[in-house]
Amino acid sequence: MIVYSQRFASMLHNSVILQSLLIWAASLFMGGSSATISLGLSCLSAILMLLFSISFSVFAAFIVPQISPSPVPYVANPLLVLGLFAAPALLGALTGQHLGYLILKKYLLNVYSKKKQLSSVIIADLVKLEAERWLYKAGFVQWLVLLIIGNYYKIGSSYLAVFWLVPPAFACKFMFDIFPPLIRKKHPFLP
Repeated sequence: MIVYSQRFASMLHNSVILQSLLIWAASLFMGGSSATISLGLSCLSAILMLLFSISFSVFAAFIVPQISPSPVPYVANPLLVLGLFAAPALLGALTGQHLGYLILKKYLLNVYSKKKQLSSVIIADLVKLEAERWLYKAGFVQWLVLLIIGNYYKIGSSYLAVFWLVPPAFACKFMFDIFPPLIRKKHPFLP
């Protein structure tokens, strides 16, 4: 269990929030309108994931009483609850994420086809990688919003959001900013 004072927690969380907001603002300013739209579409993917997950579970909750005259045995057993509600929630999350991914991929394909003078195969691969990168970054935004809400309302478990925000940010920095120059040396045809 992680224990630290409220004053230190507030200072740490405020620091992480401010640094994240500065990094995002600089990144979006440098990326221009296409980066802002890509971030919006990737955040839409996260929102669709949550909405589809909840709606599939609610749909399952309305279907169970229609199938069985007494749904109590299905709800009383923990294993059946997992099958009844966790499986539709997972299916809904995957469906929403994939739908958002397809929308983002379509937008990025439109942007890359206008800007880059590469073959269609290379553009398709770049669009796929770029869409996955933006979805990865949407996870940061999701945890940043949770950290801001938790810090504002003084929720004691905000350190979970810090844990899910900071280490992946370092991995993202290495993956997207440090390693690509090394990859470009090996593959000069990439932009």
